Amino acid sequence: SVAVWQFPIEGAEYSLGVDVSEGLGGDADYSTIFGNRVRRNGSGNDEQVFLFRSNTTDPVALAMTVNALGRRYNEGLVAVEGNRLDTTASWLRYQLSYANLYQSKNLNAANPTSSRYLWLTTVQSKPRLITTAVRWLKESLWTVRSRNFANELKVFNKDVDSKKTGSVDGFYDDELIAGMIALYCAHEMDYDESLGYIPLSRKMTLENAPWVMSCTRCQGKTPGENPGEWSGCPRCGCKIVSWLRNGAA
Repeated sequence: SVAVWQFPIEGAEYSLGVDVSEGLGGDADYSTIFGNRVRRNGSGNDEQVFLFRSNTTDPVALAMTVNALGRRYNEGLVAVEGNRLDTTASWLRYQLSYANLYQSKNLNAANPTSSRYLWLTTVQSKPRLITTAVRWLKESLWTVRSRNFANELKVFNKDVDSKKTGSVDGFYDDELIAGMIALYCAHEMDYDESLGYIPLSRKMTLENAPWVMSCTRCQGKTPGENPGEWSGCPRCGCKIVSWLRNGAA
């Protein structure tokens, strides 16, 4: 199933990070699709809008799910990790004709764009994922809503001897990797004079938001750009909410 925190908004930009597993079930790794709303030019924070996570979905079925979600979310940029399995990426490109696929970059080449329509996590590229995620989280430029993401973050570390980064034995990092891919690939070519490639964000508040959502259960208020932006109260999950244009009597 798909956990949805925000429905697609017309004109909004989205990115999807995809971590692929074989779908064997049991204690096997999970396939994960991390949906991220992309903000640019100081228009607000990037934010997680949906999550799909399953360890019984095979790579072909996963491609079908990615295709459906990507098209639903405004043909968002899809970045599929293809280190072990490239089936999902190839199905998206050839069988499903998904147009907005991320292309791998070779940053040491004169023409950095390669012919590979997937993300490759390597010794050189993985630190870029981690550095970007850490900077965005520290600067409060990225809002992640999944509790499992936070749990995976706690057990993700660097081995002193091998210098490898990943989850400790017995734990998973699939959602963390998918989220970092969604964030990094959407902003890989960004640049801002004041913060390098991280754009300065204007955090949306109850004072400056165009709309404010009120929850009937917890009485909490949430800022938003459009009425109906949230599928329910992000605090308590209640679906009975009301929207009021900011400043309206």
